[in-house]
Amino acid sequence: MLSNVCFGFRNVLSKKISQSVSADVIDCFLCLSVTSTIFCVPVWFLTDVIAGRWMWDEIGQMPFELYSSFLFNSVVAIMGHWAYNQASFSFLFVSGPITHSVANAGRRLFLIIIALLYFSHTVSGRAGCGVLLTLGGVCVYSYSIANPKPRESNSKDIPQNV
Repeated sequence: MLSNVCFGFRNVLSKKISQSVSADVIDCFLCLSVTSTIFCVPVWFLTDVIAGRWMWDEIGQMPFELYSSFLFNSVVAIMGHWAYNQASFSFLFVSGPITHSVANAGRRLFLIIIALLYFSHTVSGRAGCGVLLTLGGVCVYSYSIANPKPRESNSKDIPQNV
């Protein structure tokens, strides 16, 4: 839940920054990435370096093949996350923050369905209702964007010169 709030806030903030400063996609992405790295380093230091000292001892005792596989998988995950965020920012600058959030919900729904099919998990009634609710919200938003309803003007609101 917190990630939904934070990423929604990030979308709105980056759109406002880009409109007020006239920054392009890469500059805004770089600025937010550096800022988030500065905020995340103390948390990483407290959780992994100080509290997880045992982990560093175990990594040092790993065989080289396992360590190189771990390192390769980490680099691939980092590059994949960077590519996803860069594509997300590019889409955000083309569309609006609400459309971006709805597309992100659709992406998450797609990943949940693929994971359910791939790992052949059973779906509880509550999880099924959540998936259907998300799918319904994405469909309703897409329909409302595709078919905008014209606003009706009320003749009482318009001042008439006599």
